[in-house]
Amino acid sequence: CIRDSLNLSYEQNFRNSLKMAELGFRYDFSFAQTGLSVRQTNRKTSFVEYARGSLINDRTTRYLGTNNRTNVGRGGISVVPFLDLNANGKKDKDEPKAYGLNIRTNGGRVEKSDRDTTIRILGLEPYTSCFIELDPNSFENIAWRLNKQTMSVAVDPNILKMIEVPVIVAGEAIGAVSIEKDGKKSGIGGIIIGFFTGKNKPVGRALTENDGFYSYFGLAPGEYYARVDTAQLRKLNMTADPEMLPFIIAGGMDGDIVEDIDF
Repeated sequence: CIRDSLNLSYEQNFRNSLKMAELGFRYDFSFAQTGLSVRQTNRKTSFVEYARGSLINDRTTRYLGTNNRTNVGRGGISVVPFLDLNANGKKDKDEPKAYGLNIRTNGGRVEKSDRDTTIRILGLEPYTSCFIELDPNSFENIAWRLNKQTMSVAVDPNILKMIEVPVIVAGEAIGAVSIEKDGKKSGIGGIIIGFFTGKNKPVGRALTENDGFYSYFGLAPGEYYARVDTAQLRKLNMTADPEMLPFIIAGGMDGDIVEDIDF
């Protein structure tokens, strides 16, 4: 007990004799963080200076940027939306980039470039998957459509992985269906119109209104044909004239409208 009392008395005297003062400054810039601190303990003075940040270079998208956080060992994703004018799912040399896309992710920092429309997700944890949700209503042009609205991308360390997002320019088909009776024609509602590609692949259906009018929006550039539903015609004991109507949706930045697809 006597030994413990002596030790306690020594520690108290040491603490009472210890005098310390510290003064520090920190500056946060967009490209780096710097700081300076001065510490004085009794008669000893120490200075601490530090600076940290990152330089990010991506040759694929010609990006050179800085960040005030450490990105060594982290991963990133470059999202590049483009207008897929020929609907082949790949970016060709003459296809421009698409402006206005908004995204949401489950991690990282999202940076949008107004110069080249590229969206970068930085500071991602490596060896994980980044879930990206694309907003289909973010474009000003209603003809611009997304085939996929969600994607999951594996994150690699120290790499900006580029993901190209095709944006199709959708077209619209418009027509009417009329019934002929006693030499007079009038629109008929509730008739099913099917749309098929040139290779007989179904792509959509439309239903006529009470006056026989119908329209279908969302067709990618290419060759199509429209046909009245044959099963419905058999139930109604009717035939369609003509049996089918071919048409072409042309490419372009503003979309295409094909009218007078009448039966």
